[in-house]
Formats: sequence, structure tokens, C-alpha cells
Amino acid sequence: MTSRYEEIDTMLRRAEMDDAANAIQALLSENAKDAEALVLNARLLGASGKADEALTNLEQALMIDQTHVQARIYKAANLYDGGQHDEAETLIRAVVKEDANAHAAWFNLARIEARKDNFTEALSALDSALKIDASNAHYLFAKSSMLEALNREQEAFDTLKASIEANPKLEQGWYVLSGWLLEMGQAQEALDNLEQAVQLVAPSDGLVELLGRAAVEAGQPEKAAKVFEAMLEAHQENPGVWFNYGAANLAAENYAEAEKAFRKTIALDPNDVDAVHELANLISLADEPEAQKEAEELLQQVIQKADNSWEAHNDLGRLYLSSADPAQKEAGLRSFEKAVEISGNDPLVVFNLALASAELDDLERARKICDDLTSGAETPEEIKERASELKASLVQA
Repeated sequence: MTSRYEEIDTMLRRAEMDDAANAIQALLSENAKDAEALVLNARLLGASGKADEALTNLEQALMIDQTHVQARIYKAANLYDGGQHDEAETLIRAVVKEDANAHAAWFNLARIEARKDNFTEALSALDSALKIDASNAHYLFAKSSMLEALNREQEAFDTLKASIEANPKLEQGWYVLSGWLLEMGQAQEALDNLEQAVQLVAPSDGLVELLGRAAVEAGQPEKAAKVFEAMLEAHQENPGVWFNYGAANLAAENYAEAEKAFRKTIALDPNDVDAVHELANLISLADEPEAQKEAEELLQQVIQKADNSWEAHNDLGRLYLSSADPAQKEAGLRSFEKAVEISGNDPLVVFNLALASAELDDLERARKICDDLTSGAETPEEIKERASELKASLVQA
């Protein structure tokens, strides 16, 4: 039969904090000197960010039983989290020496080893913990991190999935797993996982934001816009949420809403160069002279604040090149030259330089650039095709 202590331990693992708190208080009401209940209460307090109160409970438990293994383990964890690393290590090593079956001690020893970048030793400690408690989601999650640190990516990925299977309410597991899926280009799977996650846990802003990002990358920007719009209800003064809302609407081609969002972002944070840059490119889509002028001014702002942004120089070059004014086209050429220099010869920027050269009737230079692009081993096929077409048109000219 499962004891009341084991039931509370399970609640804490599953982050069922309200249920755990009620059960712990019931135990302490029956016996205020219940060392097991005091340790469980310390774990609850620690998870709630009340480290000092947690330590007080642990000290009380150790006054009742100075050999209490769990009290010593969680005291070591409390000391570690408080920056007292040497004291924590001394205490935790004593515990594992006396009781090799204390899986939480092995877990905390792994944390100590990982802090010193001793990832192999940390992994060994986690394996010792998992031999005793094989389905502990937190241990599996930590093991995944160590495997990743040791460049054992597939094992790390599989172990991470196992941690979520062990505890579907492990928010950090969902977050990291979905982040990895996005990095691997599996946006739809990431989106599916995140939509499942927000049904299982009380999601943090970070998890919801990742859901919005995944929706954009999965080709569902309208869904992303709704996600960020919902976030705005609680974050009206958060420029980051406004930016994400703007980016989602931009991807969905809701240009008016995107413009409103980017302008709000800049109003809240005038130094957000990404928002200024996005707004400039969005405004430049309009043909009106006023819009073109504002776009130019905004791109100049970006360059003033981030002169190493080759993207801004490139976009300013495109804006100038679209003008009928030869002086503007010359300015565009100079912008592309700067962008090429900063980007380290990014093929797209180099191609834009060829276009500008052709526009200004420097056909020899344009042909030379096209030849370099078509023969370049690192030039994407799409750019090679465009360079070949441009060169052919120059020959005909």
C-alpha cells in the first residue's frame, strides 16, 4: 500500500502543489515534529521559491533526526542553490557514501559535477540515480542535458522524450523538445507537441511564445497571430509580445495589423532595431513617396544603431535601387558594397551588387560578378540561376 508520504512525493514530482500543500499540512497538524512531513514541506517551499523557509524546515527535521537522509539531501540542494557549492558538495558526498540507494543524492551530485563541467561524472551520477528511480522525469531530463553536453545528440533526444513520457506535465521537457524540433526543421511536429503541452500544463509565457513561433514556421501564421493576440491581453506594455504579433501578421500578409504592431513595439522600445527594420521593409512595399522616405529614414536609424547589420545595408540598397534617380541608384550601389563587405560575400547580397552595377551600366563588373557567382561552390542553386539569367540579359544588351 502506498504511504501518505509516497503520495505527497508523487504530487510534488507532478507539480500538483495545491494538493501536496494540503496533504502536508494535514500531516503536520497531526504531528508538528514529523521529520518526513517537514522535509516534504521544505521541498514544497523550495519549489515555490521560498528557500529560507525551506531551509528552516530542513533544520527542524535534522534537529529531530540528524541522520535523516532526505533532510540532508535537500539541505545540500538548498545550499547549492544558494551559492554555497563547497558546503553542498561535502554534505552530498557524505550521503552517497553512507547510502548508495539515495537517488536524490546522486541527482544533486550530478548537478555539482555538471557545474564544474565534469559532464561524464555527472552522467554517471544520474545513471546511479536512475538505477534506483528509473521513471523520474527530472532525472531523465537532466540526463538528456548531459548527453547533449557530451555531443550524444540522438541519445539526448530519446532521453528527453522519455522524460516527458514519465511526466507529461514536465513543462521544461516540452519546451526543450519543441525547441530541438524547430532547430531540426520539424516545425509541424513541434507545433503538435506544444499544442498538446498547453493542454497538460499551466503554460508559461515562454511556452506560449514558442507555440506561436512554431505556428509561423509550420506555415500557420494566422494561428500564430491569434496566439500572440491572446498574450497581449495580459502584456499590453510588453514590446516583445507586440513584435511577435507583428511578425506573425506580416507572415500572414495582414500588413495593416503588422504595421500597427511594429509601431507599437517601437513606441514601447525605441531601441528595438529589429522592429524598426521590419517596419521599414513593410513600409517600403508602398509606392508613395512619403512611404519610401520614411522607410529610408528608418533604415538609416537601424544602421546608426547597428552599423554591422549587413541586412540593413542590403535593404537600404534595394530601396535606393528601386528609385528612378541615378544618384539614388549610386547610393544603392554603395550600400550593397558595404553589405557585401560586412556579410563576408553573402551570395544574395553579391547578386544585388551585380544588379546595381547593371542598372548603372557597369556591364563589365556585372558580368564578372555573375561569373563568380555561377562558379562559386557555396553559391545556392537559385542564386546561380538568377546570375546566369542576368548575365544572359547583359550579353543580349
